[in-house]
Amino acid sequence: MTGSNDLDRMLASYLEEGPRRAPERAVDAALTFAAAHPRRRDPLLPLKPDVMARRSSMFSPQLAWAALIVVLALGAVAAFAIGSRPSEQPVVPPSVVESPSISPSPNPSPRLFSVVVTDEHEADHPVDVIDESGRLVAVDPGPPYTGPEMGEAAASNDPGSDTRLFVTWAFSGCDDPTSITIDATLSGIVVERPECQGDALGGNPHQVTLTFDGPVDAATLDVQLVETPG
Repeated sequence: MTGSNDLDRMLASYLEEGPRRAPERAVDAALTFAAAHPRRRDPLLPLKPDVMARRSSMFSPQLAWAALIVVLALGAVAAFAIGSRPSEQPVVPPSVVESPSISPSPNPSPRLFSVVVTDEHEADHPVDVIDESGRLVAVDPGPPYTGPEMGEAAASNDPGSDTRLFVTWAFSGCDDPTSITIDATLSGIVVERPECQGDALGGNPHQVTLTFDGPVDAATLDVQLVETPG
């Protein structure tokens, strides 16, 4: 024990006799180096434990900061996952709109026009005009035909109006009624009459004037003369 005390007194005596302050030159050099090399602040300093601090409890500020950062990171990941999830809206098939069925327009009921054509022998010939097109407006006898001799039937436009047609057919001395049928599409005209037996008289072709509700081109019409057995 006495030897240990003597050693302590010798060390204390040595230290008391030594310098108590560092040389001015060394202090100036240390300050100059510190000013030229400033210490950078550590961004993770709040998370690092202070080795010199006294540990008073297990819930240190560093642990609280770390827990907060973990919670924020988990919240950001959850928000991203929810936002990127495709919306589960029900798929509504496009509605099918049924277009109303277009029913064909019924053909108009045939209309009957009756006139009497008088030939140059003062003989009357009844004529019935049956219109299936619904476009015929009026039927008039004549005018008298002045063209070349005709053995069939034909149609021509009235030079004074494109809505009127002259329908002409070969002369018949019999007074049996003649029928003229206009088809539904206004593309054909059929002149039908009974055969005249023992016809001795000749004469000019018969002719009537047909007036329509609009222009009609005679060149597009198929005109026929049909003679039925008497």
